[in-house]
Amino acid sequence: MRAKILLICMLIICLSLAPNVCGQPFGDERQGKNELNWDNETLREEWTYTIGVQAYIWGYPLVSQYNRFIGVSKNQELHIKSVNGFDAVPGAPINHICFLSNYANPTERKIVAPNVDTLYGSTLLNLTKEPIVLRIPDMKDRYWIAEMCEYNTDTFASPGLRRGSKPGSYLIAGPGWNGTIPEGIVEVIRSPTNKTMLLFRVLMRGESDRKNVIPLINQITSAPMSEINNTPTTIDYDKLPRVEEPNVTPDWVPDVIFWEELRAAIKTTEHRENEKALIALFNQTGLGVSEDPAIIRGLNRALKDGKAIVEDKARFKNLGPMLNYGWTLIITGGRFGTDYLTRAAVADSFIYANLPEDSLYYLQEFDRIGEKLNGTNRYLIHFDEENLPPIDPRAFWSVTVYNEDYFLEEHPANRYNIGTVTEGLKYNKDGSLDVHLQYDKPEGNESNWLPVPKEPFLLVMRVYMPGPSALNNTYNPPPVVKVT
Repeated sequence: MRAKILLICMLIICLSLAPNVCGQPFGDERQGKNELNWDNETLREEWTYTIGVQAYIWGYPLVSQYNRFIGVSKNQELHIKSVNGFDAVPGAPINHICFLSNYANPTERKIVAPNVDTLYGSTLLNLTKEPIVLRIPDMKDRYWIAEMCEYNTDTFASPGLRRGSKPGSYLIAGPGWNGTIPEGIVEVIRSPTNKTMLLFRVLMRGESDRKNVIPLINQITSAPMSEINNTPTTIDYDKLPRVEEPNVTPDWVPDVIFWEELRAAIKTTEHRENEKALIALFNQTGLGVSEDPAIIRGLNRALKDGKAIVEDKARFKNLGPMLNYGWTLIITGGRFGTDYLTRAAVADSFIYANLPEDSLYYLQEFDRIGEKLNGTNRYLIHFDEENLPPIDPRAFWSVTVYNEDYFLEEHPANRYNIGTVTEGLKYNKDGSLDVHLQYDKPEGNESNWLPVPKEPFLLVMRVYMPGPSALNNTYNPPPVVKVT
């Protein structure tokens, strides 16, 4: 199995780095056909399998986005989706942003690996007919970012504190729009695709800061350009209707109809010039419409093995280069290029990762000696003063704990992360910092306690607006040490 996976990965690299050399060598395109025309069934099956695995990996984020658009298109008005009486995710119609007015809640199973640093706002944009106008108030020195992702989940824009972005109205336009820019627009942002994800994050410095941040997010609104004058300039997101939903994790990439949805997703969006030959190659397999038993067998195997490869890559230890002490660093977040396997894995476990200059993600699932983290143990992370996470002076960092499915796990202490803005955090006399990770309360060190579940868990250290040593990959977080 390992040899097969290595062979597939080598093909993935070749196809990713040089898709145009693939051409269309095996179909009978000269006669207008898309079916393989070889007599050898084994050869047809193996070729389809090999191309199919690459198609699955390349197409995984597109199918995920395709289903998210279907879900959001059902929203007719702004509302908050709640689970067991707790706010879970914003419910936004296409083109209209909606905000959660509190941190992500551990009861929800809809947002994968949410942060507990910021308030989330989101919507999906359809720029086919006209641009969208996004209104942003004066955030002053508060951290904020409006991340915009094209259909394949790559980030193409991120106005915010790091960029020194101005308050006012932003025009987000699709690739083919050539209309007149309205007065009062502070910036025009071009999306490479007409269907776009907008994910807004605004820092809240603990519950005591909520009264300060709510009036700001209430002034963040969006609407199609032709409708913006009829859209309220202020929306009280705290008072939106709540719609109770079952607490289930959506299957954004369903196996049964994957090839059908990939065909639809390919037709739904624009594609980069250097990927058109790759798509033509994928289409030669029929992507699920062929009646050839050999091709059907090849695609069935490709789906099974492609899924296994993505899921394995999505494990924290595989998402990026391994640093010392078992930490892994995502270095291609939001800017994947032709690294299709990492793009698919991030879509599975960490979708809509920011660009590295906006935030870096350090991932951990092991202690110092290589054993998996487990809440039946107690741990300590000791940061020397000179080894605290390097950040822009205006920014912050945090460590968040998740279960093995990348979700927050409910804990009686109701604290799920710790970092720069944690209220009451205490540093040692020499400027160093100790973080205590355990299920039960550490007597005398409650201020520096990061509660963990009584089961295996994962850690994500987010470094917002990272400093030079983090961006050039020379920073290494300290080990997670098991203590007695």
